[in-house]
Amino acid sequence: MPLLNKILANDHFDNSPRIWAGILFLLCIRTLINIFTRPILAILLTQSAPSKATLGTINGANQALAALCRALGPSIGGLVLAKGFAIGKPWICWVGLAGFSTCVFIGGLFLVDSKQTVEKRKEYERVENENESHGFVVGEEEEDDNIKIDDVRNENSRERRNDNRQSINRADHGNTS
Repeated sequence: MPLLNKILANDHFDNSPRIWAGILFLLCIRTLINIFTRPILAILLTQSAPSKATLGTINGANQALAALCRALGPSIGGLVLAKGFAIGKPWICWVGLAGFSTCVFIGGLFLVDSKQTVEKRKEYERVENENESHGFVVGEEEEDDNIKIDDVRNENSRERRNDNRQSINRADHGNTS
């Protein structure tokens, strides 16, 4: 709060209700934007995951990086704002934030969902649904064995084919005896 006291004590700061109404309005806008962006980012991450098995890792990395940014952001922003006040140009912080936001926006324009990712996701969901309908459960990867989802999928398909062959052989032998 020392910075707020310094700003309020400054003769150049207009401490009128109109200024505080503007600050309150901007804080409300920021809160509304935050309410919409968090679920949107969660949906984008979920949709961009190559498989459900990697979803936990992706969401964990997202939460860890978000916490890191929430920890470092105010420190860096406060440092830049303080340096701006020291040299008499407090607007430098806001120009820097606007530039960073513009770069992120432009980068976001180039994001596309590749055809290969969509096809892999559809194939994985098809196999997963097929396995669930046959009672097979695809387990999580074990670190010691380095089992991959594709290996489990192929093994389940082989087991299903062998079970079908055995039941056909049993039926054939049962009919001939």
